[in-house]
Amino acid sequence: MLYGINRPRAKRLARYFAEQIPIAKKHAVADITRTIHINMPGYGSLVMFLAGEFYVRWAIIFGIAVLSAFYINGGCILTDFELALKPEGALIVDPILVLMGYPVTKETRVEATLGLINMCLALAFLIYTIRFRW
Repeated sequence: MLYGINRPRAKRLARYFAEQIPIAKKHAVADITRTIHINMPGYGSLVMFLAGEFYVRWAIIFGIAVLSAFYINGGCILTDFELALKPEGALIVDPILVLMGYPVTKETRVEATLGLINMCLALAFLIYTIRFRW
């Protein structure tokens, strides 16, 4: 019922921020944003395995916030920002869909992303439980 309730506002916000960047720098900013976006789960994994309990809790809270934002916005705000900067090119989840043999559509992208976020959160809870509660 609430899925995508904020989608028009999220897209408008991403376009607004993309318009503030000079044209000469748009591709570089898009590439940097995409690199950070791709590596976020890796950074979260490093925190989960190496950091203390306080930081692990905050990483889990951040993951829940990302899942909530994805659900409310009907998609990823970082992906909207990347597409506003550089409309051509594949999205981050597209190579995973191709490797798994799924068609690359809006629906499969959303389902795969939600699945990946939920899997990362489940692993985070499992790692937290094993490291600090067992």
